[in-house]
Amino acid sequence: MAKIVLDPGHGGTTKIGGSSPNNAVGQNGLLEKQVTLEVALAAEKLLTAKGHTVVLTRKTDHNLGLADRARAAKSIAAPVFVSIHFNGFNKTTQGTETICDSTHSAKSANLCRAMQKRLVAATGHNDRNAGHPGGVKSQPLGVLKSSSHHANTACCLIEVSFMDVAAEEARLRTAAYIGRVAKAVADGVTDYLGAGEMESAAAASTASFEDGFAAEGHKAPKVKLVGAPVLESIELKTPNKKAQKKSNDLKEFASVDIGEGFDPSGLGLESTVSILEASSFDMAAFQSFVQSLGLRYFSANELLFLGSSNSGGGACSGKNAFPSSELWPNIANTARMLDEIRHRLGASCRILSAYRNEAYNSCIGGESASLHMRYNAIDFRCETGTSSQWHAVAKAVRASSSAFVGGIGKYPTFVHVDTRGYVANW
Repeated sequence: MAKIVLDPGHGGTTKIGGSSPNNAVGQNGLLEKQVTLEVALAAEKLLTAKGHTVVLTRKTDHNLGLADRARAAKSIAAPVFVSIHFNGFNKTTQGTETICDSTHSAKSANLCRAMQKRLVAATGHNDRNAGHPGGVKSQPLGVLKSSSHHANTACCLIEVSFMDVAAEEARLRTAAYIGRVAKAVADGVTDYLGAGEMESAAAASTASFEDGFAAEGHKAPKVKLVGAPVLESIELKTPNKKAQKKSNDLKEFASVDIGEGFDPSGLGLESTVSILEASSFDMAAFQSFVQSLGLRYFSANELLFLGSSNSGGGACSGKNAFPSSELWPNIANTARMLDEIRHRLGASCRILSAYRNEAYNSCIGGESASLHMRYNAIDFRCETGTSSQWHAVAKAVRASSSAFVGGIGKYPTFVHVDTRGYVANW
């Protein structure tokens, strides 16, 4: 689980280190500093319930400087820092916006999009980020200054709404609406942590797993399931002979790329479509192939998601590509397995990572023999439940058919499945 810093904007009665005691005021006297704290405290409870460690820069009505607010995250190398604010202008303007520093990282951009999507849905207000490149609004803000934060921290500032609009102030005086906004904050953070931010964290946790596995001297287990003979080997077409030689290695890295098919609100639909248009990829043939699999819940688009780090302008942006046709058959059983998992769960699930080419896999820190490079592995998460529940259902589905025999890995926010041909658990 992650360390998360929530920063309720403003506070106290005097200006300190660039932070004013209050900014926006409702027409009937509601203060921004009150509402930011209420939202932060409610979001803290929700995130703590999910197992995260949450640090609030303030829990009472006192102020602290912008540098001190940022330092709260930098001192613990927190993966996430969210500064909570409300707007005020002319008593009629309304909308929601999320802001990154003008020199923001790809991580911060991903957090920005995740937060904005949830907040717009919760408030029902106009998306004031919509006109900005990639849905990310950026400007130099002291509390988000890159040099004040750890390099691995994604940080953004949310302006939930214009509280000087009378109707909005009235809503903000209700516990129900405060709870809805707090849930949007918590869900936005959770979405991000289950997405691109966790790629590096997953790589680190997987490395620890690999070291421990090797230290124990274990070999890839070959387990026979009752009523389902386990394949001793499986032929997967791959252009990478080195990866093929290491096909039975359990050093399988699973990244967490956010995935909702091609979602234009946060995943870079435009860039993906442009890649399709500029490439020689035969989308019609791939759609026909996917249709032949008889999937009930997943589309060809979802199986082609290139990963959150493939877009957004980061170091790995543009490195991934679509799988060659010779690799398509490798995903068939894994896709069918996921489809059955989704059916048994009765909950919407998202493909987070499927195919990775060698360049992209290396860039995000993937295992050199990753089954993702052979288009045989899928990482997924579901909208409801926990990774433990998804993992349990995945194991039950694997036991139901020899076609689904392979590796299943449980991570804090997602599950990895593949159909490598022998049982592997982590």
